[in-house]
Amino acid sequence: MVQRIQSIFLLLASGGFWSLFALPFATSKDKSGYYQDGVLTIQDHTVLLGLAVAGGLISFIAIFLFKNRNLQKSITWLAAICGLALGGFGYYLFSNSGQSANLGGGIGIPFISLILAIAAIIFIGKDEKLVKSMDRLR
Repeated sequence: MVQRIQSIFLLLASGGFWSLFALPFATSKDKSGYYQDGVLTIQDHTVLLGLAVAGGLISFIAIFLFKNRNLQKSITWLAAICGLALGGFGYYLFSNSGQSANLGGGIGIPFISLILAIAAIIFIGKDEKLVKSMDRLR
């Protein structure tokens, strides 16, 4: 059902991905490369933008796949992979920019979304176990 705890985790993970539109990955005083406006955001690189949108959409769509828990779990794994790739690639761009930059609040959000997606996967598995045990009792 939509009221399950994994739905809350998936909604929070989706919100985390969408919050990256407002939070920068890094800030710099040097205005060159990806830091032309002084901040590195997901809008500065197509891959970052694509991963954030994909992770947000996948997490949100997975909420409504509660009738097919195996598909919901698979889709949630995709969201977790998007979170890992987004955080890793964002950190890669930050560390290889060759500029003195400070980390922003957005660099940790993909990893929080990753943790929330994994928590949702765990609870989807527990829900599946519960349904299977109830089927055995019938």
